Amino acid sequence: MQRVAKQAHRSNYPNPISFVVGARLVVGGRESDEFPGWIWTCTDDGNAGWAPTSIIEICDGRIGRATEAYTARELNTDVGDALVVIRELNG
Repeated sequence: MQRVAKQAHRSNYPNPISFVVGARLVVGGRESDEFPGWIWTCTDDGNAGWAPTSIIEICDGRIGRATEAYTARELNTDVGDALVVIRELNG
């Protein structure tokens, strides 16, 4: 699906959370109230951020494993940039 950027955007997050399939994750106690389907997550290297609950398998209490690779990297865009949407997670 193709889209065109309607406004410019610059990421404010230079080190977003990312992980690979099978990564061990420590998850927060609950999902976001403001953004359902997202949970606070921390990787073994200490990188933390919101991640989609649909790709995290809870193994034991607050310990989970990634069922898919993920990155929260935001794209820098300018007005009119052509974008290809590959997949959308939780809006």
